[in-house]
Amino acid sequence: MDGFININKPKDFTSHDVVSVLKRSFRGIKIGHGGTLDPDATGVLPICLGKGTKLQDYVMGQQKKYRAEIIFGYHSPTLDKDGDYFIYDENFTLDSDKLNEVLPDFIGEISQIPPMVSAIKKDGVALYKLAQRGIEIPRESRLITIYDIKVGEMKKAAPFPTVQLEITCSKGTYIRSLARDLGEALGTKAIIGELERVSTGAFNLENSYTMEEIAAMVKEGNYSFLLPLDSMLWDINAVTVKDMAEITGVLRGNYLSSVANLRVDETVKIVDNAGCLLALAKVEDDLSIKPFKILYDKRKRKQQMQLWNDWSDINTEGKNTAVALGNFDGVHLGHKYLIEHMALMAEQKNLFSVVTAFAPHPRDFFNDTCHKYLQTKKDKIDHIANTGADALFLMPFNEDIAKLSPEEFIDDILVAQLHAKSVFVGYNFKFGNGAQGDIKLLQEYGAKKGIEISILDKITYNDNVVSSSEIKQHLAMGDVQMANKLLGYNFKVAGEVVHGQQLGRTIGFPTANIDFSQSILLPQTGIYTTWAKYKGKRHPSVTNIGVRPTVGENLNLTLEVHILDENPEIYGENLEVTFLNHIRSEEKFPDLNTLKIKIAEDAAIAQEFFDKRGEKQQK
Repeated sequence: MDGFININKPKDFTSHDVVSVLKRSFRGIKIGHGGTLDPDATGVLPICLGKGTKLQDYVMGQQKKYRAEIIFGYHSPTLDKDGDYFIYDENFTLDSDKLNEVLPDFIGEISQIPPMVSAIKKDGVALYKLAQRGIEIPRESRLITIYDIKVGEMKKAAPFPTVQLEITCSKGTYIRSLARDLGEALGTKAIIGELERVSTGAFNLENSYTMEEIAAMVKEGNYSFLLPLDSMLWDINAVTVKDMAEITGVLRGNYLSSVANLRVDETVKIVDNAGCLLALAKVEDDLSIKPFKILYDKRKRKQQMQLWNDWSDINTEGKNTAVALGNFDGVHLGHKYLIEHMALMAEQKNLFSVVTAFAPHPRDFFNDTCHKYLQTKKDKIDHIANTGADALFLMPFNEDIAKLSPEEFIDDILVAQLHAKSVFVGYNFKFGNGAQGDIKLLQEYGAKKGIEISILDKITYNDNVVSSSEIKQHLAMGDVQMANKLLGYNFKVAGEVVHGQQLGRTIGFPTANIDFSQSILLPQTGIYTTWAKYKGKRHPSVTNIGVRPTVGENLNLTLEVHILDENPEIYGENLEVTFLNHIRSEEKFPDLNTLKIKIAEDAAIAQEFFDKRGEKQQK
């Protein structure tokens, strides 16, 4: 959980006290505050959660506004009423004309000496700790900026001449010091009475919460108080990245190419095409952009993802829902992008996040025998579970569902069954009887039903479209490397090791024959560098997909794996084959000896591949 909370700090609590109280509601989440307020002071205290703590410096650096009561003719070592204070000048009378005359001297960039009760450190010791021991040392003045001072209610008569001021200032401004200096400018001493912070950047009193309110909302599972990370970065230029290669590169801290209209050393925020904050970055001398704070992360679920296989399984825990609709075959980069954004938004709006896919696939229901999947049902569930969604609904697809009009699908499924308030779909989403429903209809009719529709634009990776059909085309051409990039992980096939003809043993290259699911798409016939995983460990290997033309063509494709680092007996074991790159196409050789020579070459090529990458056998 990442973001900020706008707390209205009460009296008699330090900023540290507030953090300690809030930790009870956010166990296991990093938490800090964005600007100290003394126990006697009240008002806006930004609280940083999760990755929000990475932006504490930016929170503290925001412009601030205070309402302060200045008491003239009084003095205190702490410059406020919190310590011992006494009448310094019992005959002092506040002159409004004189006050208005000196105030302009305090507007703009001015020099200010911090009070001894500040947290500034001298030789590693905070000044306020020295002050507690009765020690006062010289302090260097610091440049701060006061943007504006507005004069409010004034009481001129002794012995309590006071004025209410509204002060807009920069980071590092001490209102105590301002009171002290203002008193001196009027020929007396002055201290702070009441002090309230009205705002810090975008945080203001009107939108603040008490600690009790936050605790109650968290108990109800309501996190609508959470402000997004970029709420403190409104004044920083944004650089938008759309291609998934760039997005994944940014999240790894890689440079972006130069962007026009930026200044060297400028700090920018990097966002994706949905406006989601990815990182902060610095503009380099050549105008390239280097990320230095990675701020995006998928949602962290607190409990296991629910799996709904039937209508009776639906349990939204009493909440309305955000729904990601699609078939999600392969759960590729585009799918994950869609689902992760949906889950993050749902958490911010106190919605239950649900991924909804048909089971069986409509093409299977209508007996499309050519339809092949990119992954098994189990793998799909595992990949979706890693996106942060609360539940996966494998909606039973049958004739009744197939006959629903687009409007009926929205009414009967999204509204009546799922209680959807937000729906996320891809740009080419179709639904309803005969796929009559399109994006326009979904937006227009959804709006009538109070559903917010979010459309995911076309996703690319180095200008290659990310889609299940495109990935299948790359696999059909044997281009497993591009398929892996579009998937966001390496394509794999698994199955039981069964007995084959054992011809590989006769030529020194024993193979494991895999009984794979016929519903899974295999890459183009040929030889591949692969990982072979069994009994919890993976091993470098070479895999052949084909009909073995040299030893007699088969009617069906075979999947044979030669493990490079050992010769195991693994009949009956489940073997997972992960495809890394294509070595060559399947060939027919004149004899077994020529085949043996070629297989040795394939093994050497595969071993060189692993050696260059420096990868070893791993769990």
